[in-house]
Amino acid sequence: LYPLHGMIAYKPFLVLTLILGSLFLFGFKKDINWLNLIAIGSVSLVIIGVKEFVFGMIGAAVLIILLGVFLKSSSWKSALMIILVSFLGYSTHLYIPIRSQQNPIMNENNPGSSVQATIDYIERKQYGSMSMTERMFKRRAEWTNQFGVHRHMGFWGYFDEQYGLNGPVFIPLFMIGMFGIWEVIRKRASIGIPFFLAIILSSVGLILYMNFADGTRIHPTTGADYLEVRDRDYFFTPAFIFFGLAIGIGVTFVINAARVWFGKHVPAVKNIATIGMFVLFLLPFYAVAQNYQTTSRANNYMPYDYGWNILTSAEQNAVLFTVGDNDTFTLWCLQDVYNVRRDVAVVNLSLANTQWYIKQLPTNLNVKTSWSESRVDQLRPFRDQLGNAYRLSDQVVSEVIKENFGRRPINFSVTVPNSRWRFFGRSIDSLMSLHGMVWRMTREGGGPRIEIDSSFAFLMNPERMRLTGINDESIYKDETTKRLTRNYGRTYIKVANILRQNGELEKVESLMSLAVDKIPQSTNAINYLATHYSNNNKEDELLQLIESNKYGDEKWLKTLLARLYLKNNEYDKTELTYKEILNKYPDYRQPFEDLMRMYYEQRDPDKMKLLVQEWLEKHPDDKQIRELLNSIDREFKRIDQEESIQQP
Repeated sequence: LYPLHGMIAYKPFLVLTLILGSLFLFGFKKDINWLNLIAIGSVSLVIIGVKEFVFGMIGAAVLIILLGVFLKSSSWKSALMIILVSFLGYSTHLYIPIRSQQNPIMNENNPGSSVQATIDYIERKQYGSMSMTERMFKRRAEWTNQFGVHRHMGFWGYFDEQYGLNGPVFIPLFMIGMFGIWEVIRKRASIGIPFFLAIILSSVGLILYMNFADGTRIHPTTGADYLEVRDRDYFFTPAFIFFGLAIGIGVTFVINAARVWFGKHVPAVKNIATIGMFVLFLLPFYAVAQNYQTTSRANNYMPYDYGWNILTSAEQNAVLFTVGDNDTFTLWCLQDVYNVRRDVAVVNLSLANTQWYIKQLPTNLNVKTSWSESRVDQLRPFRDQLGNAYRLSDQVVSEVIKENFGRRPINFSVTVPNSRWRFFGRSIDSLMSLHGMVWRMTREGGGPRIEIDSSFAFLMNPERMRLTGINDESIYKDETTKRLTRNYGRTYIKVANILRQNGELEKVESLMSLAVDKIPQSTNAINYLATHYSNNNKEDELLQLIESNKYGDEKWLKTLLARLYLKNNEYDKTELTYKEILNKYPDYRQPFEDLMRMYYEQRDPDKMKLLVQEWLEKHPDDKQIRELLNSIDREFKRIDQEESIQQP
């Protein structure tokens, strides 16, 4: 059924669920508490929709009371408690329409406008009209990726890391958990079966229900694929918790089984063996120790600083365009929680593709537009006669510039690609000027350019350009954080390039030294500073950089060092450094080519042939270099002949 789409598979799914459910009920009818099952079934309707969930709970509560009276069963109380607890848990969603009614600056989807709007919001209709239950039948990934190990969404990749034991050593722990589940079912099926089903539903069930995308499904029209934009491990938290409980139960049964076995077969060591087995209760502490750094946010000011650096770069009362989550939510947090630069109107271009957000620009963000709400409802993406595509966000940029430029500053975060700098289809690159972490729109022309004095002062000032903790290895940084902080390095390089062109080499060195010190993961910054040292004959500084920074590309940095030696005619050091690189990185071609060039200029065919032979020993299929070996003697004979002719 799964390859089928939408309702074609959805209706058979409901029928199949009814059949399998009936078979399950028949098989375990002796162990089932029917009133509790009715309660669980009613709250499970949440996977279908809000209305089904609410009315299902009400109907189930009435049915449970009637059956409780009719069957004279006391279990009606526990059944009603299941419904009550579920209702209380779900009632937290009431904060959504309540907060929306207060009309905050960011009122995503305006869910408080009506009951239906609230329902649509909770059912994630903002991501499409198809319900989550229907969407699970539209395949968005390979099964092996959803159940296995795959970036951003593979279940086993997360499950394997939860308890501190990874890879093959996790298997015994997994077996202990499975043993715990089995023992609970064997000893008390009325508890064990619901417990097992809870684990299955919160793991396998959620894998099927969420149907996370792995980037392998190509859109037939756009040709684009889709991969989950961030790790989706948090959806499986209930499964991790339940299975952690199963591991604890399994450990208890293992200890008890060991105690019984030793008592029967080796009674003399029964007590010692039992006490020794209690070491298994240290497993939670081991899990905490293994996972603490990756989950701790102690001293992690990087998101705050990222928002600060962008927000404080903006002009007073500016309209600031951003594009993603990381350059938007951090800014909103600083504005609304820490009261930083509330004069700036942050306009997110991703949300600007939705009509509800466009309507809120003048009302919530005080960003002037000429569009009425009915006009906004009519907005659609389109293509012009030349085939250029205009998304809603492209139309928003043009409209905001038209209505606000000259009245208030227009700024773009450095994270916004320059392909978005357009006004009614025309590029405004020539009007853009970089100040810190934003591009400002001006009337001067001649851009895009960098305001060198203000940008240099901004980047060098630790109170303005904040980089707290990026060089602190005790603070965990995931790939997204590393990528964002590496963006800083590119900003430093942009400013350094202008300084270098202006001949201000001391400023280049101080700026890039600061960048490398504060952002050691930025290989671009490291390479830039190393090239600066090499080009300006700063041998000691380059050596210190190579020795002190472990994030740089060692083979390239040492190649730069060898070139510096060569420039200073230190041929022995040059040869030694290049050979060290080749010994450590035998497939790296650059030092081979540089050495060949040096030997050629030194008129040393013997060393050239020896170097080529050494290369061919490790790369016997390199036909180009094998041909070079045969031509070395011919080349030097030609040179000798030319020189003899030129001599008087």
